Amino acid sequence: MTIPLGELDPQWQRGPMGDWVRHYRADLIGG
Repeated sequence: MTIPLGELDPQWQRGPMGDWVRHYRADLIGG
C-alpha cells in the first residue's frame, strides 16, 4: 500500500484516509 503524502491531495490528512493513517499507520506520517 502506497500513500502519496501530499503529492496528489495536500489536504488528504483531514479526510477519512488521514484518520485511518493516524490510527493504524501513524508510522507513515511520523506520528
